[in-house]
This record gives sequence, structure tokens and C-alpha cells, in this order.
Amino acid sequence: KIFPNPTNGVINLNLSSFSNVELFNIQGDKVFRAIDVLDIQIQTNIFPNGIYFLKINSNSVIDSYKISIQ
Repeated sequence: KIFPNPTNGVINLNLSSFSNVELFNIQGDKVFRAIDVLDIQIQTNIFPNGIYFLKINSNSVIDSYKISIQ
């Protein structure tokens, strides 16, 4: 579960299994990484407003989500 989206301060992730999490800006630059997390909060107020892509890798299954930071 990923919430809220859009966000203006924090993204909460409640994952079903331990995962690697990466956040990329629209240019494809990695701006955040966390390894082997289950529940995490990502502080987004340090990033410029815009569209970001969240990649979650869990047991070799990769899911991607579009995140809007306002």
C-alpha cells in the first residue's frame, strides 16, 4: 500500500514482504534507495515538485508506480 499520492511531505509504504525500494525523478536519476524494508516513510519535502517513479523489488518481482510530489 502506497499513500498518499499525490503527496506534499511524505510517502508511506506498507509492503507485504521485505523489499528494495528506489525512487527516480523524471530524468531517471535515482534520488532515494532503501534495502530490505517492510514499512517505510519517505520524506518527499526535500525533492522538487514533479513526477517521480517508485520501483519496488520484492522476491524478484518488480512493480513500478508513478508518484506526484506537490
